[in-house]
Amino acid sequence: MNAQIYQFLLKHPPFSFLDVADIEFLTQKANTALFSNGALIYVQQKSEVNQIAIVLKGALKIFLAKDNENLLQQYLEEGEIYGGISVLLNEGISLRTVQAWGNTELILIPADDFRETCEHNKEFTDFFTDLFSRRMMNRAYAELISASWSDKYEETDAERLFYNRQVTDLFEAGFARCHLSTPIQQAAQIMTQQKQGAILIYDDTDAYRGIVTDNDLRRKVVACALDLNKPVSEIMSKPLLTIDYDAFTSDAVLLMMQRGVKHLAVADKNGQIIGMLTNRHLIISQGQSPVHLVMQINRAHSADELNGITRILPGIVQHILNSGARADVISRVITAVSDTVLHKLMEFALQELGPPPAPFVFIVLGSEGRGEQTLKTDQDNAIVYADMPDEETNRAAENYFLKLGTLVCNRLNSAGYDFCTGNIMASNPQWCQPLSRWKEYFRNWVYTSETSGLLNSTIFFDFKAGFGNADLTNDLRAYLFELLNQRGESFFYHMVSCALLMRLPVGMFGGFSVSSVGEQQHVFDIKKAMMPLVDYARIYALENRIAHTNTFERFEKLYEKGILNTHDFEALFQAYHFLMKFRLLRQVQAVTEENRAPDNYINPDKLTRLEKKMLKEIFALTEKHRRYMQIRFTGR
Repeated sequence: MNAQIYQFLLKHPPFSFLDVADIEFLTQKANTALFSNGALIYVQQKSEVNQIAIVLKGALKIFLAKDNENLLQQYLEEGEIYGGISVLLNEGISLRTVQAWGNTELILIPADDFRETCEHNKEFTDFFTDLFSRRMMNRAYAELISASWSDKYEETDAERLFYNRQVTDLFEAGFARCHLSTPIQQAAQIMTQQKQGAILIYDDTDAYRGIVTDNDLRRKVVACALDLNKPVSEIMSKPLLTIDYDAFTSDAVLLMMQRGVKHLAVADKNGQIIGMLTNRHLIISQGQSPVHLVMQINRAHSADELNGITRILPGIVQHILNSGARADVISRVITAVSDTVLHKLMEFALQELGPPPAPFVFIVLGSEGRGEQTLKTDQDNAIVYADMPDEETNRAAENYFLKLGTLVCNRLNSAGYDFCTGNIMASNPQWCQPLSRWKEYFRNWVYTSETSGLLNSTIFFDFKAGFGNADLTNDLRAYLFELLNQRGESFFYHMVSCALLMRLPVGMFGGFSVSSVGEQQHVFDIKKAMMPLVDYARIYALENRIAHTNTFERFEKLYEKGILNTHDFEALFQAYHFLMKFRLLRQVQAVTEENRAPDNYINPDKLTRLEKKMLKEIFALTEKHRRYMQIRFTGR
């Protein structure tokens, strides 16, 4: 028996999980082999994996082969393993192309002996097949599995890397700066001399207070014939938005989209400003850019210019998927586009109808309220306005806001956001009401045990301000939490009971439960399959008075509060991430490859073995946590 192999396996998981007898068995069957730098060991979807490879010395390069080109995905270093997933989940055919990096020595274990060991060691097997166990949260396995979903799509190195790049790779070092008291003309001269499109403004303590851009000079100075001798502080935009130099570009894209800006100051690890990142840097580096789409929306001069604007979203989403961005980032990008369209349409509507008679907020609900929109989405919205002093002014406000809601909902439909089939829209008088009436609604839903009221709570309690006075939404949320303090135990009992009525698409004997929907035969609804995780996050978030509505953020906050332990947090977060990415991939495929509208239907017969395995494990994980929730809130 090779003592070196035995000692190596003994200290490296998952072999360290085995009994001594099993390690001795594998050691006797194993051998070592040397591979020179660049040696090709396995070829994607061609090579049969007859031996499991464990890196003893050196490293392996793992490539995704696409269109006669190998795209580097990751490196496997000492103690890391290749071949287990291919043997157990891919009929023994290599999932990736594998090449030696430098002179590399491998421990090779015959696949048959590996399978034999798996048959009577569940924990050992789970290391390779349980995609959501704590051990599988390492980057190498997650990337390998996730990438297998996007093999069908075209991508280049630039696309694949963009959203995983850091700001430090793109930003421009150095920047123009001047004091608050600097005359506007002098500030403009500094920008011209230094060839900068913006200048940062600092105070007497050398702290940065704002920014002036080319756009500010055009809009606030030239267009208004402002005195050029006035201090630059009068036209600066504040506060200055910053982003860390080691943040991902996806964070920069979202921040620019959400705040409607084109410039971000880049800060080092000590918080010192070291340069600027602009939308131009992102657009040049990215190609098809959601930032560019948002700019196009903001440049629109009429509502008609936004008709069908969402038609270009599938191409942008496909590009982002190819770049390797996380599913939560992608859905937030889609939601940010929706938010921008709404803002622009609201501006046009207010120009036409005149100033509103009272403070109001146009709230978005459901998936948009959670920041989790996909390509298949419809409207869920409402209007909340301040209470009026008398019947006459209330009637005038009611007429105005109903006109506003109807106008905006019609134009959202023209832009590509379908009317809600359940008529949960601001154009419906029921959902265009003063704050006091909304508080009545919320009170009734918290105090009811009727299914209709509980279903309304699952939609309306995932709300956020889409446009208008956010103080009204803050007031409403504070009132909701106050109600939960009074009636929480009863409400959660009924809410959990209602949530458990949603069945996962799991049939008898471990298969998928399917049905036929129109032309779609033998399918299940992936949106409905995701709802139990959404419900789980919502219920625990409300119980713990967490104001966040995004499912990913709710999981994070529950983890921070100690409600979820590390293992459960990682498992639930990754499960929802995989479902969201899977859903987006299928929707993009419907539009770009099948020339049909995106939907949420999945045919299990068209899934790979690996995809089926992942989905079944996610559904089992979801059901386990639903049982915990049932016991926690209903006692049965």
